[in-house]
Amino acid sequence: MLARLSAALLAVSLSLACSVTLEPCVSDAECPGMTRCLEGRCLLLDAGPGEGEGEGEGEGEGEGDGEGEGEGEGEGEGEGEGEGEGEGEGEGEGEGEGEGEGEGEGEGEPVCGDGATEGPEQCDVGPGVAYDGCAIDCSIEVGHSCGLDMGSFVCWPLAPTGAAHVSPGSAAPSVHCTGDALVSTDSGVSTTVCGTSVTPRLFDQASAAGLWVVDTGTLRVDAGATLRFQGSRVPVFLVHGHAIIDGNISVAAALHQPGPGAEAGCPPNGFGKSGMKDASSSSCSGGGGGALVGKGGDGGDVGMSTDGGEGGFSWLEGADVLRAGALRGGCSGGAGGADGGWLPASGGAGGGALQLSASGIIRITGTITAAGGMGTTAAAGANNGGGGGGGGGAILLEARVFDTALGTLIAPGGNGGASSSATRGGNGGPTGTSGAGGLDEQSAEGGAGGGGGGGGLIHACIYSVATCSEP
Repeated sequence: MLARLSAALLAVSLSLACSVTLEPCVSDAECPGMTRCLEGRCLLLDAGPGEGEGEGEGEGEGEGDGEGEGEGEGEGEGEGEGEGEGEGEGEGEGEGEGEGEGEGEGEGEPVCGDGATEGPEQCDVGPGVAYDGCAIDCSIEVGHSCGLDMGSFVCWPLAPTGAAHVSPGSAAPSVHCTGDALVSTDSGVSTTVCGTSVTPRLFDQASAAGLWVVDTGTLRVDAGATLRFQGSRVPVFLVHGHAIIDGNISVAAALHQPGPGAEAGCPPNGFGKSGMKDASSSSCSGGGGGALVGKGGDGGDVGMSTDGGEGGFSWLEGADVLRAGALRGGCSGGAGGADGGWLPASGGAGGGALQLSASGIIRITGTITAAGGMGTTAAAGANNGGGGGGGGGAILLEARVFDTALGTLIAPGGNGGASSSATRGGNGGPTGTSGAGGLDEQSAEGGAGGGGGGGGLIHACIYSVATCSEP
């Protein structure tokens, strides 16, 4: 049956296609225009090609074996090489070989393991793969939230480790900073971060400033741009993807304005003490530096018996800052001693705190800073001491992969201020170290320098579902 049907269709096709026989030929090049070389002779084609290029439309159902490539079921138009051309409706079975290109529309069932998340699949990372929270059956494992970011599939443990212990909310649009931006962390109302609207979530911490938590997709800060935070709460960015910091992020103090989350919850001995006026002269001592992890430097002494303000004590070691259940910034430095009606030189404010947790990669080629503020230089013409520097703040980073080889992470204490007589204050301590003491003033007139603030904390960890370990 199949052979008779194929022969009949071929005969009809040839009778329609070839009406004039010309000279023998080997190739089409030997035939004049409007003709083709078919079965050794040049034939004039008046109803369509028997072998060549053509277009056709037809409806039918059939099954066949052949050579070719294609996926899906659908309707379409195509061009190709083959034998015969026809229009009609029918059912049949046949065998043949052909090549063709075509466009069509069709629907197929999603295939778990093809790398494309489709239909009922919750995730799909490739054939036979379970990766970062995506199970081998293309379902999301318990305790994860997953999505696509920058072309890579990334998942997030439901409760990031570290000081904040804040679970991620719904992923928000990505944030891309191409220029400078200043963001307040004081309230939970919707705001913009580098032009992207975000709605922060507010959480309280015991004996510390509250948290200002924002969920984003990718977080990018371009080279030359600075994303700066100020306010009473600690900014926490939960990035559902990658954090690419080629520019700068700052939670540093601005002289006497604390960084976000600084100073709240500092114990009394964490602040630098104020300098004093010498009882036997008009000289005044310097203020002590503030602290967090590193001790603040003492203010410079004056005379024989008047000590400078004592620097703040290191009241939490680095590991305790995380285990204490609170993320916090540094404490402020003490004011310098003042003579008579002169205003004292203010101590520098404490550096703020920042948490940046990413479900993918954190790459830093720019700078993240949580520096304490500088102590104020005493007014000229007086005998006042300089203000103590503020303590450095804290930076907490969490990611699956870190790329910070070219970046800079700093949380130093602020330098102590100089006295009225230009006696120098002590330098702030680098991250995790103590600040230097202010220089003494031995003359009967003049003031001593303020102590430098103690350095703060930088902690980076690679996390899994339940743990956060140092990289």
